[in-house]
Amino acid sequence: MDCNVSKAERAAWLREKLRKVEAYKYPLLVLLLGAGLLLLPREGGAQPTAAPETAAATAEEPAALEAKLENLLSQMEGAGAVQVVLTLEKSASYTYQTDRETRDGEERRETVLVSDGAGGEAPVTQETAYPVYQGAVVACQGADSAQVRLDIVRAVASLTGLSSDRITVIKLKRS
Repeated sequence: MDCNVSKAERAAWLREKLRKVEAYKYPLLVLLLGAGLLLLPREGGAQPTAAPETAAATAEEPAALEAKLENLLSQMEGAGAVQVVLTLEKSASYTYQTDRETRDGEERRETVLVSDGAGGEAPVTQETAYPVYQGAVVACQGADSAQVRLDIVRAVASLTGLSSDRITVIKLKRS
C-alpha cells in the first residue's frame, strides 16, 4: 500500500481483505487446529528400549525357530514328520547406549541403565542386529510331492527371510 493513503482507505482495504478471508474461516480453523495437534507431545513416543533378558525376546534363537518351523511344517497336509536345520551367517547382536565422560584427559564410558519396573535395571539398547540365516535344510516324509516341497519352501522363506535357492527340501526316510 502507498504511504499517502488515508486511514479510511486503509480501513476499507482491510475490511475487504477480511471479507475475503471470512469465506475460508472454517477450512483455516481446521488447518490451524490440525497443526496445533501435530505440535502436541505424544506419550510413548521415542522412548529408549530396555535390552531383552534373552536374545530370544526380540531375535529368535536358531534352535527356537527350528522347533517352531518343525511344529508348523509337520501340520501341513502331506508333509508327515519334519526336521529342520538352519545355518547362521551372523548371529544376533546388541549395541547398548553408553555415556562418555572425559575428565583430566581420561575417557570413561558407562552403560545407560533404565528401571525395568520390577526393581531391577536393564541396559538401553541403541541398536539390534537380528540373526542372518545362510540356509535351511528341511527333511520331511512328504518331500516326494512337488506341492509339499513348494509349500515348505514358501513357509521357510517367509519365516526366515531366505531366498528359495537357499532352502533345500529332502525326503525323510520312513522309520
